[in-house]
Amino acid sequence: MSGAREEVGWFARFALIRREERAACLWAGLYFFFVLASTFVLRPVREQTGVKEGLDNLPWLFTGTCVAMVLAHPLYSWLIARFPRRIFLPLVYQFFAVALLVFAALFQWTSSEKGSALNWIFFIWFSVFNLFAIAVLRGYLADVFSPAAAKRVFGVIGVGGTLGALAGSKFTAEFSSSLPRPTFFLVSLVLLELSVLSMTRVRSAARDLVHEPESVEREVRVGGSLASSIRLAFGSPYLLAMSAVMLLSAMSFTMFYAEQAAIVKASFTDDASQTTAMANIDFWTQTLTLVLELFITGRVLSRLGTPVALVALPAVAVIGFSVLSISPTFAVLACVQVALRGTNYGLASPARDVLYTPLSREVKYRVKGLIETFVWRVGDLIGIWMKPMVGGVSGGITAIAVAIGLVWGVLALWLGRTHEKKEREVVAPSA
Repeated sequence: MSGAREEVGWFARFALIRREERAACLWAGLYFFFVLASTFVLRPVREQTGVKEGLDNLPWLFTGTCVAMVLAHPLYSWLIARFPRRIFLPLVYQFFAVALLVFAALFQWTSSEKGSALNWIFFIWFSVFNLFAIAVLRGYLADVFSPAAAKRVFGVIGVGGTLGALAGSKFTAEFSSSLPRPTFFLVSLVLLELSVLSMTRVRSAARDLVHEPESVEREVRVGGSLASSIRLAFGSPYLLAMSAVMLLSAMSFTMFYAEQAAIVKASFTDDASQTTAMANIDFWTQTLTLVLELFITGRVLSRLGTPVALVALPAVAVIGFSVLSISPTFAVLACVQVALRGTNYGLASPARDVLYTPLSREVKYRVKGLIETFVWRVGDLIGIWMKPMVGGVSGGITAIAVAIGLVWGVLALWLGRTHEKKEREVVAPSA
């Protein structure tokens, strides 16, 4: 038994992946690759749409996104309650795939000039699609891998997602000026379908993982309801702290997003150059993410612990906003965004996923989805209204951003320490 678990070969020693986990990790990495490639092909298009519609309209675009998220959650909850995960997970992706085809047709035949309803609908729809596609993926991986395995392999699995995001953003950066907009929707559609195929292979490979053969084989429905998930999310100090961390991080990211929109609009004059600039930020963000996932994440989580991985992101946010307030230029903005988002994708997101591994399946699918979509969008909504209420990076908004980062850091530290206690409780009975 112990021999089967030994790490063998240079890659296993480097990536901390065990023999029985290889197939599941490979397919999980491909699943992550195609989902992020699908979303990052369109992400710069969404960003440029927001810039085109004007800074004054951004708060209303985010308000519409929050309303759309409120409407989407009951449908998602209904799917979870009625179907096992082998059915409801592909259904979620197929719903978005159909929408991508519709958008390709609409952008082919309809004007998308400033002020068009199509731009607003696309911005809101993509914001929902982006969060749900990734939240479903992360909930599924937290369900497949044990807490101990998650600390070792989530960073490496994330490499697949990072490469997908690199490929998607690079494709858009290279071809934004030469290909019509509908093409990007069709490319995103093909990549999304490939992600569904990869997800089914993860399910097959997961049957070989010794810690969860019964639950994978049975593919039982996820228990609970939307109401019970809300009670869980806000009734448990642990989950309430997760919600607060997600809320505060979303507020910070969206405050940076508002500054990005203003600086990009002032620095670039045409649609294609704006799209290319934001695609390049995405590209370098994913490059940093890749470095973290390959060399840092697994070792930080395994050796320094979850608290260190979680506190890194609010620290970067506080430093980044302080620097941007001193020099609000595109070059500084790009560096801060790359550092902030790279740390989020490469270190903080795997750490947050690890937080869910000792918890129930209802928490992994229902509550995690609620926190990572609805709570995130509420944070977006609060963050985006900060700029019209307080102003730019100078003065009051910087003080608010620093205060948010400090509270966020304290909560992240508490969450990390509490998780390690929960993990020891899971491991202790079998020891």
